[in-house]
Amino acid sequence: MIKRISAVFLITAMIIGLCPQTVYAENETGQAENSQQTAEQGEGYHFVDLELPKTAGTQSKAGVRAYGAGIPEKYDARSLIGTVRKQGGYQTCWSFAALASAEASLITKGYATNALDLSEYQLAYFFYHHVTDPLGNTEGDATRPLTKDFANQGGNSMFTTWALAGWQGAALESALPYDTLSTTAQLPDSLAYGQDWAHMQNAYWISSSDMESIKQMVMQYGAVNIGYQESGGYRNATYNSYYNPSGTGSGHAVTIVGWDDAFSKEHFNQTPKEDGAWLIRNSWGTDSGENGYFWMSYEDASISSQAFVFDFERADNYSYNYQYDGGNGISRIKINNNGMAGDIFKVYGSSPQILSAVSLGIYDTNVKYKLSIYKDPDAGNPTSGTLAATQSGTMPGYAGYYTIPLEKQIILYPGHTFSVVYQLENPSGNEVTIFVDTSYTNGGWISFKSSTAAGQSLLKMSSTSGWYDLHTNTTPMCARIKAFTKTTACLHTDQETSVTKADASKGTDGSITTKCKDCNITLSKSNISAPNKIVLGNDSYTYDGKTKEPSVKVYDKTGKVISAANYTISRSSGRKEPGTYTVKVTFKGNYSGTLSSSFKIQLGKVKGLKNGTLKTDSVQIKWNKLTGATNYQIYRYDSAKKKYVKLKTVSSGKSSYTDKKREAARAYKYKIRAYRSTGGKTSYSSYSDVLYTAAKPKKVSALTAKKKTKNSVKLTWKKTTRADGYQIYRYNSTKKKWEKVTTIKKGTTVTYTNKKLKSKKTYQYKVRAYRQNGNTTAYGSYSDILKVRTK
Repeated sequence: MIKRISAVFLITAMIIGLCPQTVYAENETGQAENSQQTAEQGEGYHFVDLELPKTAGTQSKAGVRAYGAGIPEKYDARSLIGTVRKQGGYQTCWSFAALASAEASLITKGYATNALDLSEYQLAYFFYHHVTDPLGNTEGDATRPLTKDFANQGGNSMFTTWALAGWQGAALESALPYDTLSTTAQLPDSLAYGQDWAHMQNAYWISSSDMESIKQMVMQYGAVNIGYQESGGYRNATYNSYYNPSGTGSGHAVTIVGWDDAFSKEHFNQTPKEDGAWLIRNSWGTDSGENGYFWMSYEDASISSQAFVFDFERADNYSYNYQYDGGNGISRIKINNNGMAGDIFKVYGSSPQILSAVSLGIYDTNVKYKLSIYKDPDAGNPTSGTLAATQSGTMPGYAGYYTIPLEKQIILYPGHTFSVVYQLENPSGNEVTIFVDTSYTNGGWISFKSSTAAGQSLLKMSSTSGWYDLHTNTTPMCARIKAFTKTTACLHTDQETSVTKADASKGTDGSITTKCKDCNITLSKSNISAPNKIVLGNDSYTYDGKTKEPSVKVYDKTGKVISAANYTISRSSGRKEPGTYTVKVTFKGNYSGTLSSSFKIQLGKVKGLKNGTLKTDSVQIKWNKLTGATNYQIYRYDSAKKKYVKLKTVSSGKSSYTDKKREAARAYKYKIRAYRSTGGKTSYSSYSDVLYTAAKPKKVSALTAKKKTKNSVKLTWKKTTRADGYQIYRYNSTKKKWEKVTTIKKGTTVTYTNKKLKSKKTYQYKVRAYRQNGNTTAYGSYSDILKVRTK
């Protein structure tokens, strides 16, 4: 008993906000003080004095232009969102502002077009007429207006957050049109949850002094909700602008949809210190202001201290919302760092479900969390039972409400229970503040009732303390924890997978098929493309006496590489001698059969074939020795047979060969190849390049001076058989050397006249024949020297 009392005292002492919040009430008549406002236009926003945690962008309003890299000087989202709505004479601006933010979020994220219209009537009515959720977990919870009917009591975006988080909307306008609103209507409960078209995922509560974040959120989500004090004397009809320096007036909710840092301060009835204004979407219809919009100075003193972003997705993202917090108040509780909050839920319905996401309402920013899901925990201990999943992360940099999609989806079965547990750490302090749902009256205009049961919601104040049941608190409460599940006809929990192997030998594809054993539905079937070819790193090698082992890649019929884990490789033995060798791939795993490929080792090509000594009756050829050769075969082209004929086989120690009994000045063609004989097997190299050559022409004979003049000598000689031409040389007595006078390029020309000589001078001449074949020029021996004296 002593321990329980102490625990109760500790928890009770930690509660924040169980007493009524400080409230700035709206104009009690429900009419604004704005003399320009018609009697059909209402307001209805209550200012709740809750200071939000400071964020990195929080600053003085005058300093906003110094922040926000990437934020433009001017931004306008009007073209992205729909037509301005009209609240008429009811105090429902809070509902219009909330759903304008919801619509902007859905449109900006691509879930809808700007024709989207959500029902403000549905939200306003069921905010104050709570209906137990479809799972029955919020029975007894309620939010009540204390002084007026639901349409004229007004509201606040903080309270609206929890109504939207509980899936009390949003519905389409067609489900409950605003022009049918009646303050005495008794609407059917089915309109509370059954008509919801979209669900809120996140709610960002931002300090209104954090202008950088507000601008970023407008660009990302299309709109940001604020409240301000409306007073007609501060409106400028010429520029559709508003600047309230006094902070007095009637509470009104609107949405920021843009800004202009250069909006002149001269465009207001009273002049602010600096230029700059927010672009405001109102809820007084398109005949008010600038088609329903107006400009509000950055320096307006009446803007509420909080701004709000409601991030929505379509309602079909999840099937069920497990929750105990059906009230809409903003009470908080503190726990020490590494303390825990956990809710235990019973699985609803008669079919299995998939737990896909969870959520938490949290006041502190950038809180680190470790999320754990347990199946079938013991009563009073959320961390008992079977641990199904854990996940860690950090909450965003704003207070509010956040949905966390699970990395691992968890199957839940009817009749069982599960728990959602958060372990929390505040990097900037020793405590973490979370939101809880409890009963209290706020400011004399609204009351909240929270009905909890034992074992539903528990706290662990520190890592070493035990679990405390929040139902046993002096004022019972529950943590704002929710869990979201999806349903399906069959969860396919019992699956079997079969494999038809892809056959390499037959070239037939295989498949992997997964079926549900419960419903026999094929859940997936994927093709396994048959192995198609082997590509070796090299399919031809030059013999060097080393064993060869080419790399192997195997491709399927689609051209994709098959992992080496799916096959083994075998290779022929003796892979260093010349020959052809086989690489065989034997498949395994999801493949069967074999594929083969081959590669060759061969002697290299004989290189460097060239002339050796050329004579009139023989031709010598030379070549470079080839690694691995045991012999060389020499071939000469036989023009009569029109083919190459083998002349000789020489040993590997030779690198030259003389072909004898050749005819002078005869052209010849040679090529050679090597071979290697080992182990009774002979392997041949490819042939060398062809050598075009010729035997030397015979010596030029009968060189004579047929005619002489004062300045010329006509030489003549006997024609040399098969010569292609002749070279004429004359001795230079001054330089004491022979110099070529000319080359005659015709073998039948046997005369030459040497002109421009000196009179009565003796000259010496000699001539040689040549034979040209390819790149080879075979020169004959010089003739005898002829001395000639000019006249």
